[in-house]
Amino acid sequence: MIFILGAKGFVGATVLAELSKFDECVGIDIDNYDEHIGEKCDVLVNVNGNSKKFLAAEQPALEFDLSVRSVVRSIYDFPAKKYVYISTVDVYTDFSDKKSTAETVEIDNAKQSPYGFHKWLSEQYVKKVCDKWIITRLGGMVGTGLKKGPVYDLMNGEKLWVHPDSRYQYIPTKTVGAVIRYLLENNVENEVFNVCARGTVSLKEVAEMLDVDAEYNSSAEQQHYEINNEKLCKIFDVPETENAVSEYLIINNMGSGTDN
Repeated sequence: MIFILGAKGFVGATVLAELSKFDECVGIDIDNYDEHIGEKCDVLVNVNGNSKKFLAAEQPALEFDLSVRSVVRSIYDFPAKKYVYISTVDVYTDFSDKKSTAETVEIDNAKQSPYGFHKWLSEQYVKKVCDKWIITRLGGMVGTGLKKGPVYDLMNGEKLWVHPDSRYQYIPTKTVGAVIRYLLENNVENEVFNVCARGTVSLKEVAEMLDVDAEYNSSAEQQHYEINNEKLCKIFDVPETENAVSEYLIINNMGSGTDN
């Protein structure tokens, strides 16, 4: 039995659909959380973390509750033989350098963003108290239910809050679900994986795919995310960012509604 915490979210819904092919799953969200408290499971997949990075700087106590306290609570609310924590590449401090973003790198907490530090704290708690665990650090994603981020902004004619020369990795949410399924099927435990696509794409290139102008705010920052994914690539067929984005745009910008 697998419990998926955050099963109605952007990533959680896809993870639930993918893992349901592997085992019996129960989706847990804010509406039914309390009724499942105390129930045991073989695997708890926590996809429930806060993704609003600005909260960590603007409302740190609230973000701590959402990113750290909620993780601690879930460990005891739903006793599991294995805990899968969905974390973020924002735990790193230099997103553009593959040498600085390997899973084994020693992270300098003093240089972490407030958001990344909270996620890192949750990782440490999971490692400390769970006998068997998997931690996946997610980067940029595309897929059904995408409702924010620069790709979404370009698709909906919104101004970018980052410079169009910014480069990111984007992996389909379906692939994220497939990776977690693979790790569970192969009894992987006590390992950390960066789950990011191969290669990068600039927002200017995404705008060209859409045949739109990449309007942006004058104060827009240029970012570069190129996270080390060598560990995952050794065991899983990781897609290319450009292909992932292109396929997503073809399906969703045409309004077909097809899952991707």
